[in-house]
Amino acid sequence: MTNSVAIIGCGPWGLAVLERLIYHFSREDRKGLRAEIHVVEPKAPGVGVYEQHTPDYFLLNTVCGQIDLFGHRYLNGEHTAPYEPLSFYEWLRANKYQTDDYGSQREVQRSDFLPRAWLGRYLHWVFLTLIAHLPENLTVRIHRDYADDILSLGDREAIRLRNKEALVVDCAIVTVGHAETVSAAQDPVSAGRPLDAFPYQRLLSTVLPGQTVIVQGMGLTSVDVITCLTVGNGGKFERRGNGKLTYLPSGNEPVLLQCSRSGLPYLSRPARMEYDLSAYTPTFVTKENIDRIKEQRKIDFRQDILPLLWQEMHSLYRLASKNGAELEFDPELRFWGENRSYEDSAAYQQAVLRQYGLDILEANQGTASKSAIELVRVLRDLFRYAVDFGGLTESSFVDFHSNIVPMLYRTAVGPPVHKVEELRALVEAGVLHYPFGKSPDIVFQRGKWLARSTSLKSASTRTADHLILGYVQPMPAEMSSVLLNNLFRSGRFKRLNSEVNSGIAINPAFNPISQSKESQPLLYVLGLITEGSRNLNLYIPSPESRLRAFLDADKCAADIVRKLQWVNT
Repeated sequence: MTNSVAIIGCGPWGLAVLERLIYHFSREDRKGLRAEIHVVEPKAPGVGVYEQHTPDYFLLNTVCGQIDLFGHRYLNGEHTAPYEPLSFYEWLRANKYQTDDYGSQREVQRSDFLPRAWLGRYLHWVFLTLIAHLPENLTVRIHRDYADDILSLGDREAIRLRNKEALVVDCAIVTVGHAETVSAAQDPVSAGRPLDAFPYQRLLSTVLPGQTVIVQGMGLTSVDVITCLTVGNGGKFERRGNGKLTYLPSGNEPVLLQCSRSGLPYLSRPARMEYDLSAYTPTFVTKENIDRIKEQRKIDFRQDILPLLWQEMHSLYRLASKNGAELEFDPELRFWGENRSYEDSAAYQQAVLRQYGLDILEANQGTASKSAIELVRVLRDLFRYAVDFGGLTESSFVDFHSNIVPMLYRTAVGPPVHKVEELRALVEAGVLHYPFGKSPDIVFQRGKWLARSTSLKSASTRTADHLILGYVQPMPAEMSSVLLNNLFRSGRFKRLNSEVNSGIAINPAFNPISQSKESQPLLYVLGLITEGSRNLNLYIPSPESRLRAFLDADKCAADIVRKLQWVNT
């Protein structure tokens, strides 16, 4: 008897599931269990949003030395694979990639932030490597199509593809991410409707030279938008003899006005670290301290966990300070940013430039302050341990996703430091402006977008030709995904919390919970679309630095194989 499993959406998360399934089917005690894996993915399998032909100016915000899609090297040390499992960095060196450091070509280093297209090529190579070395009891069938629905047949699942083909399988794992959740990204441009950040080709064809554009958001996606409309329009950055970056306009750029709800720039990833955090052992944010709270009640993240984080950051700051002195460092201020009002646009823009300057200095020097701030990234798994699968009170859940998660991402998931240097250079070149302060009112009237400041003492009002949403929500209220919309409509999927547009409700076994509150044991859901049940999912799975994704994929794969063994007995 040949069993069947489907992976729906094969980007990096689906690739992790495939790698784990192959391992479990290749074990000696599973050699008699035969199965076919159906990979349902309209793009090149493995790639996801990291398309192989994206311009090289779109960069990763993870250093290449931390990315690896072969989990068995970390989870199954004695398991020998029939192929050479190269990490992303090893693959780049083997293929003789060189990076362009503002006109200077050099070999790739582990600490480099590299083009996303390169990662896409690596991911597709991983997929091809895996399916070229399958165990004898396993086959893989690729369907270059979209899944539009999944119907329960009781003891099996029927997947309806867009081409009307139906796949009947024993189990299915849904690992669709950005590509399936971005709202109406392919819809035609229409007046009064904001432009999505992607696809980038539409931005370049829609936004004309000299037009005025409001970029809403100050995170990674907004940096992509700004880079696309400057470098993508022929502009260039040049590093002068004094080391400072300058921008050389092409004349094809629009006028860029950037704003966000908080008005706070994202903090960059450090270029170097004064204190090594690779094996950091926390003192305050620990499982033991979290468990003590859980034994008594559900957690309020703001009241229970953030004070522990402040202690942790302050302790590391003192440890990392070269002179050991208790210098001025306020963890809360660094996390939440300055909550102050500004006189006018000029004062606010100067404050943004000062923040950029401080951040560039700290990121390049790897100061004690930057080391302490990096703890927000290092401790993310412990934050997840505190909040996942109903760990928070109802009010804290809303507060966490509305107010705290944006600050976690602002401090821990920022751009490479040289991208912050580019933003500063664009301001100095008169291409990029910050005229509004935080939370401006933006409306569409008389064929234009009108933005008014709400926090400046001297009000600022500007009109613009376009409004671009420089952010991506994990699960927006309106989605272009036919699959997810159908699963919500049929009641098989439900949102965990509609107040904050959270992701799909799942149980700790990663089975979705229906609107009738029943778990569905033949379906599994992983990745970005589970935000709220599983949290802080906006990352590339890698056992090198983000082992949790592979542990989750391994848990699903092991459970599927156990179910198939039981069916076959």
